[in-house]
Amino acid sequence: MCIRDSGNKVEGTKTVTNDGLNDDGNIIFSVTVVDGLITLETGETISWDATRTREWREGEETLALEDDIYAISDGIGADFAASGINRNGVAFTTHIAEPLVKEMDCIWIVSGILEVTPEGLTTRELDFGDGACDNDATLTIGEFTTDITLPY
Repeated sequence: MCIRDSGNKVEGTKTVTNDGLNDDGNIIFSVTVVDGLITLETGETISWDATRTREWREGEETLALEDDIYAISDGIGADFAASGINRNGVAFTTHIAEPLVKEMDCIWIVSGILEVTPEGLTTRELDFGDGACDNDATLTIGEFTTDITLPY
């Protein structure tokens, strides 16, 4: 796969597998990215591999996309959701501490906690909030916490 988005080149292999129903009766999908690579307009690159689970919590009974709600978590049995090298050459891992909830009628993730750990640095925790469709989040790095506004 190779696509261009806003001047950035995106490459790699993404595989989505329907794993059937979970214990709650919701459809779950395994999602993997292998050899993911973004080449920015500046020539800098970001590489990553990822595994995660996507649970289709609501909306599967209709054809409308806007009523769909998904919860994204680390892949089944995975210690982390992704690992890679950022554009500054620093290795990183990510961990979904609380499932990231995406309502398809909202452009932002509405709740959940994502942890990003750059190699040799303190883990960054991004808390997407309590379920409201807004671009407010809380960033915590060690003892430092601040409210941030996510870009559109």
